[in-house]
Amino acid sequence: MIEKNVLSYKTLIFSFIVHIFLITFLLFSPVALKREKIKAKTYKVSLSYLPTKKTEVKTLEKTQKEEGKGKTKEVLPNVQKKIVETKKGGMKPLKSEKKEEVFEEKEETISFGGTKVESVDAAYFPFNYYLNQVLSFISSNWYKPPAGEGTFCSVYFVISKTGRIIDAKVENSSGNSAFDRAALRAVLASNPLPPLPFDYYEDKLGIHLRFQ
Repeated sequence: MIEKNVLSYKTLIFSFIVHIFLITFLLFSPVALKREKIKAKTYKVSLSYLPTKKTEVKTLEKTQKEEGKGKTKEVLPNVQKKIVETKKGGMKPLKSEKKEEVFEEKEETISFGGTKVESVDAAYFPFNYYLNQVLSFISSNWYKPPAGEGTFCSVYFVISKTGRIIDAKVENSSGNSAFDRAALRAVLASNPLPPLPFDYYEDKLGIHLRFQ
């Protein structure tokens, strides 16, 4: 019996040693290490999904850039149209300025019904409306006698602050006495004229008037 027990113990110990050996062999064998390396490699390979994200980001950036280019292309024609419109709009004031200049030139040469203001005895007299009133009064009394073409004379007269004609005389004769008398009569028949402008600070105004 004792021998049988010893044998059984021996077999148990032997089997235990064999199992330990197998376990250590399996754990530290080259095959096991290769498997661990393969597992590690497969884990690293899982990172291959990252480049797809980069490509997606790049594609998004490209699409955004293309959209931006499209917008700039759409905006540029509008800007060009506005520039053209402003240029066209800027040409109109220039035309109006030219018209105003021509209008001012016409106001400088005041004439009405065969009469024309040659000059006034004032350093500064911007009241052209008043001179037009004077001409309208005098031209209504101007009856031109028969005379040759190009006949004219000049009459000088002075207007007081209240519009009274103080003095009137033929300054430059036409050589035709009937023509000169008719011109002087037209001035005297228009007395009194409208009062001088309120903003004119002189007491009188001398006018050199041409009849033709």
